Amino acid sequence: MKAYVFPGQGAQFTGMGKDLYDQFPEAKALFNKADEILGLKFQKSCLKELLRN
Repeated sequence: MKAYVFPGQGAQFTGMGKDLYDQFPEAKALFNKADEILGLKFQKSCLKELLRN
């Protein structure tokens, strides 16, 4: 699976992926794996930003 994100368009908002994360187990697993990989490198949880209000 690939995703392309183009920032700077003004359509992004805090918590916009929360429903996707909560409703789809496949998305949740993917976000958790990405957080596991990226969290080690950047010392910041991607999920913390994704799920905040």
